[in-house]
Amino acid sequence: LCSALVVKGRYPKAFLSAWDRFRKENGTESDRPDHYTSGQLYCIILLPYGGVDLEHCSLSNWRQAWTVLTQVAASLESKEQAPFWFEHRDLHWGNILVKGTRQKQIAFSRRDLQRQQPSSISLPPSRQRTDDPKLFRNIPTFGIVVQMIDFTLARVQGDKGNLIYMDLEKDEDLFKGHGDYQYDIYRKMRRQIGKDWTVSCPKTNLFVSGLW
Repeated sequence: LCSALVVKGRYPKAFLSAWDRFRKENGTESDRPDHYTSGQLYCIILLPYGGVDLEHCSLSNWRQAWTVLTQVAASLESKEQAPFWFEHRDLHWGNILVKGTRQKQIAFSRRDLQRQQPSSISLPPSRQRTDDPKLFRNIPTFGIVVQMIDFTLARVQGDKGNLIYMDLEKDEDLFKGHGDYQYDIYRKMRRQIGKDWTVSCPKTNLFVSGLW
């Protein structure tokens, strides 16, 4: 994470033009963001370049496919309980970025020790120099590193009880879609949590991992 800030207002014309170019060149199922009011709030998260989304990425072999799955699973495991209680809830392959790396392995802190050593999906090298399996899980990269993006539908809760989540019940269309397994996952999550999107249900991370 490079920085994060909250801004307010309508989408600037330059942003809309960029969105239109992206839709024309790549296609998208998202709605054009021109309907928001001047009172709309946004959280802008600035991340380093993360690579190409998994949907458009060509993996070289089964080892790279294995490390994609394992890196994402390890990252979710390290965050889905205290102190984050994190669930992504929309982790389709368009929200997973892949890029090349010279690192031989990436270290993820063990879930039961997160409070002392919070984990990231790609930790800085200075925090990866450990051979203690009780503290870290070291995963071979096979030449690629993975990063999750788009936390619009995510749930996270801090130590002080401050909860951030999206109430998916306000968008019934999410549960009416067909033709893509992603829509089945929305309905499956809904049944699991009983339509109460405030509750902590790490099992949703297993559901979304099945999207790719």
